[in-house]
Amino acid sequence: MLPSKTDRHLTSGMEWAYRDLLLTLFVAAFALAVLAMVQKTKPKHDSENTGTLVVVLHWAIPADADVDLWVEGPGDVPVGYMRRTGKIFDLLHDDRGTSIEHSVVNTEFAVARSLPEGLYIVNAVLYASWDHKFPVLLDTHIYRASEAGQTELYSGTGQLNEVKQEITLVTFRIDANHALLPGSVIANPPTIPLYAAR
Repeated sequence: MLPSKTDRHLTSGMEWAYRDLLLTLFVAAFALAVLAMVQKTKPKHDSENTGTLVVVLHWAIPADADVDLWVEGPGDVPVGYMRRTGKIFDLLHDDRGTSIEHSVVNTEFAVARSLPEGLYIVNAVLYASWDHKFPVLLDTHIYRASEAGQTELYSGTGQLNEVKQEITLVTFRIDANHALLPGSVIANPPTIPLYAAR
């Protein structure tokens, strides 16, 4: 006997819930691994390197899209897929979408090796949409690692509505003591171009 339409719908819903759970666990595990690697390799006597930041951008499956993470630290150049290394940030992975990478996870990561005082910007750009489904929903997480441990500084959402659209997901400031300046986090502000200004 063939499964009913209701049975197929329930099974499909459970599959997506299971994928979401796996994705969340993967993102958390990967962020922890990146933080551990960065902590092991950081210079010991750099006065600005009193911790590191990991920026994680995830976009939901089933969206088959190439979303690019762009980041910029104070006094540095924008870092993204076209320029993967700056004085502060490194882009660790350029995810081009599920149809190209055959992955169940859409995630890009950038790591700040030092935390100089000033403004930090985190952007997303919809480079391509292979399935032409909009909007593409985004999750952003920023983690701070230090010798005292790991802290999530920010968690937020955003969406991209068309190809080549660039949005600023969050801006924040680091103070002279290399700590997050209280009250400086601004989620989804007006766009500060990084990709367009590269």
